[in-house]
Amino acid sequence: MAPVVDASTVIAGDSTMACYYGVLSGLPVHRPSGFLYPTGGGTLGYGLPAAIGAMLAEPEARVLALLGDGGIMFTLSELATAAQLGLGLPVLVAWTTAGTGSSATKCWIGANRPSPWT
Repeated sequence: MAPVVDASTVIAGDSTMACYYGVLSGLPVHRPSGFLYPTGGGTLGYGLPAAIGAMLAEPEARVLALLGDGGIMFTLSELATAAQLGLGLPVLVAWTTAGTGSSATKCWIGANRPSPWT
């Protein structure tokens, strides 16, 4: 994604491994509020409405929604809102393991024994 992210780009990310392991540590942000992210609480479903809000607030910005396969299911119907508003919103869905990637990883840590935080 780095080659298409420039000074006008706003990335609205969901609480997904693609964001907290990928974007947060490896993608340069070129402007204040260039990465909208739900810090704390594991807020699934934040990215799509945040991207729509960013497009409405700053129509000249390039906005990208980066969502996980589980998180998008919380606000998938907001794509209809974006269509009704005539917003050309690129949506990238990181498909992990049918929405259970993070939970499954935690369950298999420690020689296939459930971890203490599952």
